[in-house]
Amino acid sequence: MEGDKISVKGISGVDDLYGLIAETRYGRKKYYVPLLDIEVIDKGSVNYQPVEDFKVWFSNRWIQ
Repeated sequence: MEGDKISVKGISGVDDLYGLIAETRYGRKKYYVPLLDIEVIDKGSVNYQPVEDFKVWFSNRWIQ
């Protein structure tokens, strides 16, 4: 699924290791993907900056 365009339908849960888990659709199939593994390709989207901010925050949360 790497490189494929998917639609995020919502957040389905939280995992200590993977962070937020997004419910996604690829065609008619449903998948659950860590938000960390999703790239917002439209940099003009209102979702771009919050997703990028979450990735940075989650990746650095244990650094002191």
